[in-house]
Amino acid sequence: MKILLTADLHFHLPWFEWLNAEAEKLDVVAVSGDMFDLSHPDGMLRQLIYFFQWLQLFSRRSAYFVFCSGNHDVPAGTPLLPPGVKLPSDKLPILRQLAAEPSWPEAMRLTHRIVVDNDAKLLRCGPSEMLAVSCLPYSADGGLPVVQEQPSPWLVLHHEPPAGSSIAAPKNGNPEFAQFIRRYQPDWTISVHVHQLPEGANAFAERIGRTLCFNCRQLLPGPNLPDQPNHILIDTQRMTANWRFWQKREKREIEIDLATR
Repeated sequence: MKILLTADLHFHLPWFEWLNAEAEKLDVVAVSGDMFDLSHPDGMLRQLIYFFQWLQLFSRRSAYFVFCSGNHDVPAGTPLLPPGVKLPSDKLPILRQLAAEPSWPEAMRLTHRIVVDNDAKLLRCGPSEMLAVSCLPYSADGGLPVVQEQPSPWLVLHHEPPAGSSIAAPKNGNPEFAQFIRRYQPDWTISVHVHQLPEGANAFAERIGRTLCFNCRQLLPGPNLPDQPNHILIDTQRMTANWRFWQKREKREIEIDLATR
């Protein structure tokens, strides 16, 4: 089973295109929040429509797409359309579908292979491998929903890293998520929110009890980004996790052993 972990795409369209192409080689693509960009000049509604259409294309792949929300993903009170920006009339059917659901992530659940905020699901990845996933939405107050424990292997997505961990540095992280990990001990978690630092420590993995917690340390939004995002590839056959990241315009890779770290 091959699982790609990433996040903080911030509506950088080449990265969406790369994920769609890369899915041919994968069983699961997991994005831990911040698909969108709060400051994008086209506003949130155009981004939502793009993501909906992108998922329609992705759903033709055999891979699962799993995501949770982040702090950039349509927080309450965000204007959906900036002044002067209009929507083409041919997008009205998508708007009706978005409006028909209680939340925008639920409107993105186009097939059983798309897993969204507040979902807990068992994914069949081939004839003999299963993966349990839980998607915990972002909340400005750091709160988490009530979660039901899942069987191993279990992957949990939450945008904020656990408090007190090296993958949260230099920020504080989320205390409730740290408590969740200590209580339930899932196999893996993926968070981001804390980007790659130009200099200094950039821890991408830390074990808390039996749980291996990841942060792909996404590149900060800006010009001249590479054609693929920083990401982590879990390979359950080889029992490895590879952090593939860009530093000073060079692609680098660090591999760890899932069993012994």
